[in-house]
Amino acid sequence: MKIPILHEIPGRILAPVLLAVVAILAVFYNHEQKMNGLERLVIASEQDNLRDYLRLQKQPLNDLYKAGRLDEQRLQFSILSTRALTTHSFVLDQDLNLIMSLSDLESGTPLGPTLIGDDTLLFEIANSLLLKLSSDIEVKRVPETLKLIGYISLDYGHLIVVRDLSPQMAYYRTRVLRMTFKDGITFLLAAMLLAVGMYVMWFRRSQAVLDTLTQIGNGNLSARCSISGRNEMSEIAQAINGMADHLSLALDREKHLVGLINRSPIVVFEWKNLPGWPVNFVSESVKSWGYSVADFMHGEIQFFDLIHPDDQARILEEVTHYLVNGPDDYRQEYRIVCANQDELWVDDRTWLVRDQLGDVAIIYGVVVDVTELKRSELRIRELNDVLEQRVEERTNALEAANQELEAFTYSVSHDLKAPLRGIDGYSQLLMEAYRNQLDEEGITFLRNIRDGVGQMHQLIEDLLSYSRIERKALQTQSFDVSLFVKELVEYSLKADPHPKAKITIGIPPCQLELDPDGFALVMRNVLTNALKFSINQQLPRVEIRGRVTDTRFVLEIEDNGVGFDMKYHDRIFQIFQRLHRREDFPGTGVGLALVKKAMQRMGGEVRAESEPGKGALFILEFDL
Repeated sequence: MKIPILHEIPGRILAPVLLAVVAILAVFYNHEQKMNGLERLVIASEQDNLRDYLRLQKQPLNDLYKAGRLDEQRLQFSILSTRALTTHSFVLDQDLNLIMSLSDLESGTPLGPTLIGDDTLLFEIANSLLLKLSSDIEVKRVPETLKLIGYISLDYGHLIVVRDLSPQMAYYRTRVLRMTFKDGITFLLAAMLLAVGMYVMWFRRSQAVLDTLTQIGNGNLSARCSISGRNEMSEIAQAINGMADHLSLALDREKHLVGLINRSPIVVFEWKNLPGWPVNFVSESVKSWGYSVADFMHGEIQFFDLIHPDDQARILEEVTHYLVNGPDDYRQEYRIVCANQDELWVDDRTWLVRDQLGDVAIIYGVVVDVTELKRSELRIRELNDVLEQRVEERTNALEAANQELEAFTYSVSHDLKAPLRGIDGYSQLLMEAYRNQLDEEGITFLRNIRDGVGQMHQLIEDLLSYSRIERKALQTQSFDVSLFVKELVEYSLKADPHPKAKITIGIPPCQLELDPDGFALVMRNVLTNALKFSINQQLPRVEIRGRVTDTRFVLEIEDNGVGFDMKYHDRIFQIFQRLHRREDFPGTGVGLALVKKAMQRMGGEVRAESEPGKGALFILEFDL
């Protein structure tokens, strides 16, 4: 339960007051506890005292009575009756008639209310004790009073003593009141000392903490609490100092970031989601547009009015859609009008902050000037248009040149082959018709002429193949390399038998997506090359093997021919480059150039490894 007034009283006042109240309540509680126990203690103590006293008096009274010394007996009774707190004392005979008493009543008066002061309750208790006729000593308290009745049986009668404990109780109550007063003073002094200690040890420190927090709240982040120790207040002070350090660092970072933003070309906005988009914050970089921060903060300029009139409808429609349907992070490009009426293209990167109901409360935006980028894009589009036009013109020119080259190639092929066919034909006729008239030297000349014509014819065919390979479109399809190579080798050996050559094929099944004609061209030339340079071996051998790696298919063709020096590696793939004399190994020097060109067009690679006299290894690699 909260008590409002307690929340309005300062702790340094409330704590001493509460301590004083607690001290007073404790004193009163202690007083009540002592008073409640005092009556029980006094009555119990006096009952024991009276019982012991009566026990001591019983034997002397009996002895005096037996000795017949009545005067001494009366003296002893008088001493007993005048004892402190005794109000009534009398001796009764066996018939309950008065023998001795403190009053002026005559002997022989029977026991009755008048005997003990018209106290009916006291009479009834005394009578009940007498009726017991007990030899025991008994002491009873009169209910609801501070009186005790003591009874003792004598040899000649009964002794009854009545004591009133009121004076005794008054004495003890006075003592308890004095003790309570002392305790109260002690408790109040202790409460005051505790309050002073709390003020020194707690409230003065708490005031220092409050003062420090007030300074920090007012912006003085250099304020610190100088409270030492290991108690809760010192821990609070250390936490406040740590908080101030973090706030100071955060403020420094914020100032640094704000400085960067203000010096950057971007403009940062914070808008309220209200008509006209009133501005909560705008960076000083808005000055680059010719406006001041105050223009927006005071509402003299609304951001929507800066948007180019031709873009306003589109932007308003898009923003309305985003506010209702999201997303909460989007980008827009539009034009704004500067104070000097210049138009700028901007890239507005916006994100929305929604409340608990899902409604947009705040809009943040980072606006970047992209005018130069737009100009560059326009320039690039213009250049692309020009480039496309030029590419189209060059493509048309290239197609025309290819057509002319095709016509020229056909013309050259036809014009060159016709005389060669004539030379070859006449040489053959001359050999057949006039063979008997020619000596060995003449026949040799004719054979050389026909060999030269054949080489020239082959060179023309190779050159035509080299020129066509660039113009021919690739027609890729999937095929099994293993089966393809086996069929190709069989066909090549049928067309050009090599009975002494041993060709082994070890290719795992593998599907490749290649141009079959291009692949066949490569394999024919490499196989022909291997057989040609191995023909002089006693047992020509060609091994074709394949393997699959993670990303490529590798095909290797190895022979046991003459080989070559690796320093000429690059030359063997160049057109018309030969490493051996034509007389030793025939050829035009175009075959391996065709291989490299075809591999490049199919996206593959070719290389060779060799040593003179140890054969050659050609490695073909294709993408899977």
